[in-house]
Amino acid sequence: MFESSLVGRHQELSRLAAAIEEVADGRGYVCFLTGEAGIGKSRLAEEAARLARYRGMRTYWGRCWEAGGAPAYWPWVQVLRAILRTAKPDQVERFLAPLAQMLPELRRDQAFSEATEIGPDQARFQLMDAVSALLAETSQGSPMVILLEDLHVADVSTVLLLDFLAAIVRNHAILIIGTYREAELGTAAAGPQLLRAAQQGHRLALDRLTHEEVAAFLETTGETVDSAFVGALHRITEGHPLFLVEVARLWRTQGTRDHTGRPAIPGSVRQAIQERLQGLSPRCALSLRRGAVVGREFDTSLLEASYPNDASDSAEACQEATDHAVLIEVAPLRYRFSHFLIRELVYESIPDAEREDAHRRLAEALWERPDNDGQTRWSEIAHHFSAAGASNASKASEAYRQASTQALRQLAFDEAVIAAHRALDACERALPVDERARIAILIQLGHAQTRAGDIRAGKTTCAKAATLARDIGDAGLFAGAALEHGSALIFANVDSELVGLLEEALELLDASDSPLRARVMARLAAALQPALDPEPPMELARQAIAMARRTGDAQTLLDALRNGGSAMVDLGDVEERLLLDREHAALAEELGDPIEALRANTRSFMDFVQLGRLDDAFRTLHACERAADELGHPTYRWRCEALHVMRALWEGDFDEADRYLEEVRALVEQAGDPNTRRTYAYQRARILLYRGDFDAQLPFVDELEESWRGTALGGATAGVLVGAEHLMAGRREAALRRFDAEAVAKLLQLGDPSSDLCAARLCAAAEHRELAERLYKKLLLSNERLFTTGMIGMTIEGPGSWPLALLAKCLGREEDARAHYEDALGTARRTGGHPVNTLIACEYAEMLAISAAPADRQRALELVQDAAVVAAQLEMRDAERRARAVAAQLEGAAEITGVSPAPSPRIDINRVGDSWHIQYDGAEFHLKDMKGVRLLAELIGNPGREYHVLDLSGERGAAAERARVNVQRRIRDAIRRVELHHPDLAKHLDRSVKTGTYCSYHP
Repeated sequence: MFESSLVGRHQELSRLAAAIEEVADGRGYVCFLTGEAGIGKSRLAEEAARLARYRGMRTYWGRCWEAGGAPAYWPWVQVLRAILRTAKPDQVERFLAPLAQMLPELRRDQAFSEATEIGPDQARFQLMDAVSALLAETSQGSPMVILLEDLHVADVSTVLLLDFLAAIVRNHAILIIGTYREAELGTAAAGPQLLRAAQQGHRLALDRLTHEEVAAFLETTGETVDSAFVGALHRITEGHPLFLVEVARLWRTQGTRDHTGRPAIPGSVRQAIQERLQGLSPRCALSLRRGAVVGREFDTSLLEASYPNDASDSAEACQEATDHAVLIEVAPLRYRFSHFLIRELVYESIPDAEREDAHRRLAEALWERPDNDGQTRWSEIAHHFSAAGASNASKASEAYRQASTQALRQLAFDEAVIAAHRALDACERALPVDERARIAILIQLGHAQTRAGDIRAGKTTCAKAATLARDIGDAGLFAGAALEHGSALIFANVDSELVGLLEEALELLDASDSPLRARVMARLAAALQPALDPEPPMELARQAIAMARRTGDAQTLLDALRNGGSAMVDLGDVEERLLLDREHAALAEELGDPIEALRANTRSFMDFVQLGRLDDAFRTLHACERAADELGHPTYRWRCEALHVMRALWEGDFDEADRYLEEVRALVEQAGDPNTRRTYAYQRARILLYRGDFDAQLPFVDELEESWRGTALGGATAGVLVGAEHLMAGRREAALRRFDAEAVAKLLQLGDPSSDLCAARLCAAAEHRELAERLYKKLLLSNERLFTTGMIGMTIEGPGSWPLALLAKCLGREEDARAHYEDALGTARRTGGHPVNTLIACEYAEMLAISAAPADRQRALELVQDAAVVAAQLEMRDAERRARAVAAQLEGAAEITGVSPAPSPRIDINRVGDSWHIQYDGAEFHLKDMKGVRLLAELIGNPGREYHVLDLSGERGAAAERARVNVQRRIRDAIRRVELHHPDLAKHLDRSVKTGTYCSYHP
């Protein structure tokens, strides 16, 4: 049976015992032990750990570093290293890559660590998610206790990870116990974050001991106890456990009591500790002073490396201190002061010159000896050089710069900012000040601030660096400051200050080819968009990419493709964009950069869609998913889900679109990307529009209008895009109120095709013939087969010939309108755009229905009869209503004239050897046997039956998404083969065969 000798903590230990039982049953628990210094938090935590080990649980300790200079995540580094030493390889293999940001020894190559330096929230989430997943995996069937000491001196990243895990461990067999001094939270670097984390756990505040508890403690020491002695001890120590231990030890050592039995009381606990230290030998006292300079914990090998000419035995001296309970040996030749107060008193006693010399020696020794993981401990080196006096300020500055870079690699962005600030302070203390070093540090500080999410501070810092670089005439540093000022890409925002800095940088830089000049040119091209004339920025982007290629530097080319490509997104020729985006994707894969791979493949997806190459687009989506899975963070995953919504909406699978859009909504809550909400509103509005739920759609349209007004083209974009949304929902008056001819003209000048279909709708509705003519001529020259709402809206709007049909009708060119409508219907059918095909059919039929020509009216009737069936299948309520209204009008007229529509012909499809014999509408032909034809025959033979793609694919272990893509591609290929023999049958199949997660044939 477990027994504890701990005095005065029975209630607190009982609470911890209950928590341990909860964890043994698989329910996680987080507990914080708080109280003043020396109150017994660590002793209680040790007793809880002993109880946990008695119950068969694993315990892991992480101690924050009170002396300063510890790297980011230091207590978690200790915990995770201990876990990884004992975990099975198959439990941890998949977590090693993200954990390498915290544990450098896991890095397999430097390229990975550089490539995964991503935005602050994204990167932190990726790392934290990996830590939580590792803990969840390794705690299965083997409960664990994690003890984190002295959190009041923890770095921000450490506490943010604790806060993240506190919400997750409840579902796993994990107990986290943290200790901190509540009184010091007001000045703690992570004070606010620790308070928030503590709210997720249970807090046990430790009080001082009562008179009775002091007596119980004395009994455990074998002390003869009398009431006067207990009273004196309680009065002088006020029940403080540390003070009680020290004073009782001193009194026992002195063995002095006066004739009344009262003990001899020292003036203070400080005096008690000092008198205790006085009994140590000079050699021991010297080793303690040197160890105190290191911190609360130290190893003798570091002391000996710092004093190579000192032949005395540090280990022997430390053993003497251990015998006197001044030190505790925590590992062979590694010691810790038995209490922080002892270390503080020893450190304060060191003369200034000796202390500065010790710090300098330690910094130099650490510089020469990397850690076990091969990494230099820059934070500690910087701390020691900083404490080594003014003569070492320049060395401290350089070490802090290195520490800031190291913190960025560990995704500890707040610590990177702190280190960069300290580097700047040290640089300014080193006289004379090195101006170039100062500017370089400012640029690094701006970089760290931007990575930490403080974009405004980052820009301000970089602007200051640019001013100083201009003053000393250093073009390279000026360009570096300008590039860092623009390191955060903000959609549809032209920052005049950034543009000015980049333009000035180009003027200062040598005109010959260089990686730096290519990067500045590419970033300036992106910064200038959206411009009223987009061609000059795009030409600058082309020049930047060409220069980057000439430099032969792969990273420079990747930067140029990213920023130069940004200048061309939605604006440049789609064929040109596709070539650049595929090059961008291939280079990102080659360099192992998943962020750029995702960015390039997402751009390629949009390119393929706009060219009508949907099969290629959907294959590219798989590449996007691979990169997003590697990155893990919602900022990247949400785009893949939104691309799935885009695909499902186009195909008319609204239930599937809803499911993916809910994933988008959940990820939007975590992503922190301002574009996510606008995309969600676009896609939700489109689902509701297709379903005919116009009242529910309206709030999302209003949200879009508000969000667009904050961009560079503000009112122009909002008026056109939102006006078109109102028009499609039948709110004609609201749409026309937003029509502004100047705004439309401005968008036409910009050349963004994502707004062309919307502009065409509004121009046609407003009957603005001048703008309609301009837009018509522009679109005739376009090679885009499908229009989208671009990287923000992420919807496929329709065929490129659809707006041409609207405009031709507005301009009175009915024959041209007919041709464009027919082309639009064909494109929609071939690409599987069932909802849009239905809307085009309704719109085209409404135009034909007012014609006096019987052929036009017959064509209109065919269109709406098919549209009504598809609309009913897709649950497009308003489209079905429109189709049936036109059909009723035309059928009524047909009854009067005695004309009735012809029934749909029967399809006979039969296997004959290695081919299929097909008869339709009096014609017959053969198709070679292949899987797509077999799938088509199965659907035609069972009209109305819904088949899941896994049933059709025959790949029982296949993922549903892969199966859906393969089945859809094969069926489409079969229909295209039918089209070569019988175009009318192919049109019928395009209308009647539904593909998606479920496939069916509805004649």
